[in-house]
Amino acid sequence: TLSGAWRRGVGEGSGRKTHVTAPPVAANGRVFVMDGDGRVSAFEKHDHAPVLGFEVTLKLEQLHLIGL
Repeated sequence: TLSGAWRRGVGEGSGRKTHVTAPPVAANGRVFVMDGDGRVSAFEKHDHAPVLGFEVTLKLEQLHLIGL
């Protein structure tokens, strides 16, 4: 069986009004995650220290770019 090698709470999960739309990505010794509110965060893989965080928002006119 597979087991989790890394675990950390990172923000809002999926719910009635929010959805996690991207899986975690590990690259260059960091783990990048996106929460249900569209906040992207990066953490050091070895000690879970935060590296960066920012909000992702789409303008209404950009929705056609993702098929909505």
